[in-house]
Amino acid sequence: MWKGTQNTDYNGMVLFEPTALRDYYGRIRKGTNIFARFMKTEDGDEVLRRGIVVPILAIDDASYTVIVRRADEVSPVDSDVIVTNGVFPFHVRREAVIADLAVFRDWEEDLDWHRVPIPSGRYSVTVRGFRRLAKRKHKILDAGYEFVLSSVRRLARPTGKTGKAMRTLRFD
Repeated sequence: MWKGTQNTDYNGMVLFEPTALRDYYGRIRKGTNIFARFMKTEDGDEVLRRGIVVPILAIDDASYTVIVRRADEVSPVDSDVIVTNGVFPFHVRREAVIADLAVFRDWEEDLDWHRVPIPSGRYSVTVRGFRRLAKRKHKILDAGYEFVLSSVRRLARPTGKTGKAMRTLRFD
């Protein structure tokens, strides 16, 4: 299990495989807006299908607790989960990274990347959003996201939705 903190400045975060992303695009120049390519072309759907990127989109800019764990590990936030988003395929060849979505808007290698120790292999990933409340119930003590990985032989078809409401800092 890996636990860390991710700051977001561009309304999202991503778990991704940098080697596979570089192989998909070839050389990625500093400052390239990969996110625009994801939105305007089939590239976004293709990187999801190939298991290169697992996104959490349309969330509030904030600092979040992030947990990456195997499905057979006990969740430290199970009772606080408020939203779950389907399945995303993920294929780790060399390394896995968590970063602010801004890294895809203005590409800069290694800028605020958090390397996550996930062994090489194919995974089915479920994203779960959690919020821990104070006893008063309207004070948030902690909020964040959990990437739950199950090892698979073949990459699953993505059932997670990039447009799903995944906010954990609001009560609406």
